[in-house]
Amino acid sequence: MSTSNPAARPPPARAGDRPPPDEDGLMVPTDRERTIAYTVDSTVGLLGGILLTWLGMTAAYRLMNTGRVSPDDQMLWLGAGVGIGLLVCVVTMPLFEIACHRSNLQGTLGHKLTGMHIVDLEGQPVPTKTRVVRALIKYLVLSLLGIAVLVTLFDPKRRTPWDHITNTRVVKLPPPSGKPTPSPRPQR
Repeated sequence: MSTSNPAARPPPARAGDRPPPDEDGLMVPTDRERTIAYTVDSTVGLLGGILLTWLGMTAAYRLMNTGRVSPDDQMLWLGAGVGIGLLVCVVTMPLFEIACHRSNLQGTLGHKLTGMHIVDLEGQPVPTKTRVVRALIKYLVLSLLGIAVLVTLFDPKRRTPWDHITNTRVVKLPPPSGKPTPSPRPQR
């Protein structure tokens, strides 16, 4: 019979608790942080797509009202406008993510908001090319095999299929100790 002090034992883990840092000292983001980042990125990407869809539908509507399109063809034009709009939404999300990775942000708005970074398996920052390839693979996998994201739930480091393909992972860097130093701005 154990007589260990119950107060010395760590409390049981609860859903949403941050996993302990891994062997590199890097923290795995919680599912909540990943969800917030994905929601922010998806919302911004979809808003861009919706705006472009609205512009396309407005142009199609104006074309139909010029009298150059017969009434029989109006539904075809409207359907084409909706189809193109959906395609634009699908294309703008990865383009938005790629633009964020290529900008001074060096990551998406959702990643910046939650403090997450994409690193290689050794914990080092990855080049822009790897982040862009990762974004393209991400949206290809999501569009073809959305269920593949469930793989993430069974990976202890929460690596997604596109992380496995590009040998990357998403981490949350520990808060800096002391006063943060601003990063130098790139010269233009």
